[in-house]
This record gives sequence, structure tokens and C-alpha cells, in this order.
Amino acid sequence: MFASVDHGFVVLANPKAASTALERTYARFADFTSGSSPRWKHLTWRDYREIFGDYFERNGCQVFAVVRPPFELLGSWWRYRQRPEILDPASPVHQNRTSEVSFTEWLHEWGSDNPPPRARIRNQKETLCDDNGEPAAIRFIDYSQLPVLCAKLNELLGRDIELVRANTSPSLDLDASLAEALAIPRFNEEVEFYNAITTGHLS
Repeated sequence: MFASVDHGFVVLANPKAASTALERTYARFADFTSGSSPRWKHLTWRDYREIFGDYFERNGCQVFAVVRPPFELLGSWWRYRQRPEILDPASPVHQNRTSEVSFTEWLHEWGSDNPPPRARIRNQKETLCDDNGEPAAIRFIDYSQLPVLCAKLNELLGRDIELVRANTSPSLDLDASLAEALAIPRFNEEVEFYNAITTGHLS
């Protein structure tokens, strides 16, 4: 998460939705950044409001968050956890590697009641919902529309800045289909949340 009262924006860092790229591109112009630790970098909407209340909004800031289709997002997580550094046994997060399971296997692990460490990720809904489980009061930008967000931030900053690519996942094929994923109840919850955003809240 990073914010600027002077320039009128807050960007919440939804994991695996260009959060690192946005941070590396724009955080240097922010008045506040929440740090590099995942616990603070990826504040949920509810944590954000608990810590800051409506301070930024009262001072004229728009709150933005990038959202991503659930199947695409989960595929990115599975790929990301096969990057070379995590495969090193000395890595502190080596237990999270997904190199030993197919995407289909990992998807079912993620959807189970007790996922193993490699399949424990916070849902998009958990990150961006309000206290009632509904989409938060955020201007949502779909991952496919990143240029829209960049154009808005550039407008607010009065600069022409090109987005820096960062933290990209390895290129690997997925062996599961969307139809298979839709058989998993937890995945359906994510799809319902994403659809609520894209049909009623996305702008």
C-alpha cells in the first residue's frame, strides 16, 4: 500500500495483481508507504480502515485496487511459487514451492479445508471486502486495464511514467480448466466476488 495526500491517491496492494510493479513505479512519489514486509505491504481493506480510518479519503484521496480474474490469479500464484529462488532449499519459503504438484493438484489443495503451506494464500475477497463481506468502497481496476490506472496516477502526479515490470511469474502451462475450478466451492466464492466487482463496482 502506498498513498499521497499531495497527489490524491491511495493504492492498495492486492497480491499477484501488479502490486510490486505499481509500487516500484509510483511509490517514490508517495507521502506514505507501508513497507516491504508482506504483512504491511498487502494490507487488507479492513486493516487499512482500522489503521487509518478515513484519513486519506477526508483529505481528497481516491482509493484504488487492481483486481484479477480468479482463475488467472491462482494460476499466477502457482507459477510464482516455482520461481528459481524458492526452489533453493536454503530459501526461507522453500516449503511454499509448487514445483512438485500440478496446477490441478494445487488448485484442489487451495480449495480444501486445511491447505498445506504451498497452497495457503489470502483470497481476493478477504483482501478487498468490507466488514459485511461486500466489495469495499474502492475504485477497482481490472488487471487487463492496468493502463487505465497508470494513466490516472500519471494525471494526478502530472508526469508521464511508464510502468516497470516486476515480480513476474515463470511461464508455465496450466493443466486445469476453468470448468474444473468451478467445481470447487471456494473458487466459486471468489468468482462471485469478482463478478460483483466487475459488474457493479468496477470503473
